[in-house]
Amino acid sequence: MARVKSAFKNKPCIQFTATPFREDKQALDGHIIYNYPLKDAQDDGYFQSIEFHPVREYQLSLSDAAIAKKAVALLRVDLEAGKDHLLMARANSKAKARKIYELYKKHPDLSPVLVYSGIKGKDKIIESIKRKEHKIIVCVNMLGEGFDLPELKIAALHDQHCSPAVTLQFIGRLTRVDNRLGAAKFVANIANQKVDGQMTASLLGERRLGDHN
Repeated sequence: MARVKSAFKNKPCIQFTATPFREDKQALDGHIIYNYPLKDAQDDGYFQSIEFHPVREYQLSLSDAAIAKKAVALLRVDLEAGKDHLLMARANSKAKARKIYELYKKHPDLSPVLVYSGIKGKDKIIESIKRKEHKIIVCVNMLGEGFDLPELKIAALHDQHCSPAVTLQFIGRLTRVDNRLGAAKFVANIANQKVDGQMTASLLGERRLGDHN
C-alpha cells in the first residue's frame, strides 16, 4: 500500500479496509470519513446472522474432540433441515491438522478431507471440494480470500488466528447471504482464554450473535 501511495505523491488518496485498526495499536494514516459496522451490513442484508457455539473443556488433551463433536452435531442438524452446509475445521499447523483429521474420519458418511499447502494431490482435492464432494474440510489457513464456496457455514476453530482482525476476516467469509443457506456457526473452546478473548473481540456487540450452549 505504501509503495502504491508513493507513486501518486501529492494526489488525493481514498483507502478502503475491512479491518481499520492495527495490531501495534497505532492509528492508520489519514482520516476516517465513513465507517460501516458489521451489524449495519447485517441489517442491510449483506451478511447473515452469526452464531457462536462454545464448548468448555479445561483438559486440553480433550479439547479437539469436544470441538469436533459439537461441530459435527451442528452440521448434521443443518443437513437434516435441508441446508447444504459444509464444515471447515481449522488448525495452525500441518501436524495439528493431521491430528484432528483423525477425529473427523470417524464420520465417513460426511466424507472428510484434509488439505494444506504441499499436500500430495492438492489441486485435485481443491476441485473435489468445489464440487462439494466433502461435507467436512480440515485445513491449515486455506480456502480464504478468493475462494468462493458459500456453503461453508460451520467453522470449528481448533486453533486461534494470529489476531482478532484475521478472525473477523475469516468470519466474514462464512456469512455471505444466500437464501438457500442458514446462519454461520462457529465452534471454539472457551476454556482457552486466548480464544475466548479473541472471539469476544471479533463478535461481541453484534446484535444478531447467538450464544448457544
